[in-house]
Amino acid sequence: MALALYRSENDGVMPKIYDATTTYYWFHQLLGPSSGAKGAGYLTSPKVLSCPAQKNGPITFGTIPPTSVNYGMLDAMIWFPTAHRSQDDTRLYSRIQNLSNWPVVMDADKGALYSLDNPTATAAGDSRFTARHRNLANVLMADGHIEMAAYGDMRWKQQALNDLIK
Repeated sequence: MALALYRSENDGVMPKIYDATTTYYWFHQLLGPSSGAKGAGYLTSPKVLSCPAQKNGPITFGTIPPTSVNYGMLDAMIWFPTAHRSQDDTRLYSRIQNLSNWPVVMDADKGALYSLDNPTATAAGDSRFTARHRNLANVLMADGHIEMAAYGDMRWKQQALNDLIK
């Protein structure tokens, strides 16, 4: 719901995955000042960013609250078929043809995911979801529904997602 509210109040734009200028991740932009972040308050507690099924403890993100998160957002900008990638091109989600087929946030070991082309347990943490729920991962799709995915699930390869963009 927080992402849907953010998008509705920001002309359909999703939060940046990571902003090098502010060093904030997407979740910092959703959390309110009461959590220590400087976001708009779509989430009032960082506790919703911690998965109880995470066995190895939370992921740490330095000193900017929250210091632990168990979910990652797919960096959609790398999927856009262009020679130049810019995180400032914030209108990508308005170009997606079928939001129900586009993964956005998922169980992950990193706050930003850069690829789902090889979602295996041994892939780099920023290149896969984390299947921690009986060998499945929860995946929030861009239209707001949740899907489950297992390691080896190849439905979100770069070319398949590029086909969903005008």
